[in-house]
Amino acid sequence: MEQQCLLGVFAHPDDESFAVGGVFRLYADAGIRVALVCATRGEGGEISDPALATPDTLGQAREQELRDACALLGVSDLTFLDYRDGTLAQAPREEAVGRLVRQIRRLRPQVVVTFDANGGYGHTDHIAIHQITNQAFEQAGDPACYPEQLAAGLSPYAPQKLYYSALARSAGNQLRAYLENAGINFRPGGDQATIPPEQMGTPDELITTVIPLDDRLYETKLRAWAAHRTQNSADDFLSRLPPEIGRILRGTERFVLARPPGAPGNGAEHDLFAGVV
Repeated sequence: MEQQCLLGVFAHPDDESFAVGGVFRLYADAGIRVALVCATRGEGGEISDPALATPDTLGQAREQELRDACALLGVSDLTFLDYRDGTLAQAPREEAVGRLVRQIRRLRPQVVVTFDANGGYGHTDHIAIHQITNQAFEQAGDPACYPEQLAAGLSPYAPQKLYYSALARSAGNQLRAYLENAGINFRPGGDQATIPPEQMGTPDELITTVIPLDDRLYETKLRAWAAHRTQNSADDFLSRLPPEIGRILRGTERFVLARPPGAPGNGAEHDLFAGVV
């Protein structure tokens, strides 16, 4: 029997730890192969400490940070699509989809997970990888798409389920209320946000799948996030959240089942591999 595989597709190093870090470790521990495709190396990100990287070396530093996080999360296969941070929306779409189709055909995942349509907070790279993943999910099983890959020995392959990672809008509202009460002026996504805070996240009623993290998974997720040292520090916003607020924000991982359609939006599912054959 072919080993089951979970594939995450995200835009930047650290996206994986925030969105699906607990779920990655959960399924890796269950013997499921966990793979990650990252579109960029995050070359355009901020640098939390100038001793860690320069603008010229940031991409290399963030790649290594991602590899360190993947080791913690049980990711056994990491691939980059080799686009530059901040340019994914301008990348030739057929080319980008083809690069991801190649990885889907190579890895043969039953389950694929990526960002939702608004990219959490409207980051253009997040939105682009959502769109690219949707197209690749549909085309990977079609022998008429990218026939040159078939000639190279990659067979058509159609994954069974596609999920969108979801930050519950209710959790976002709780975070905003805490920040307002604490007098903290913080906009999720910072300069990369393109939508107002009240539109960020996923309406709770659309969430189909809820996976609470136990203490071990949650601590592993936090350690993986901390591995991205150029992007965070002990003084940053997320690190300074009270434990109870941090748990609300990151202690449960939620998803919307996009394919196959028709799942009830009541959060009743608790396994991304439910129904997989």
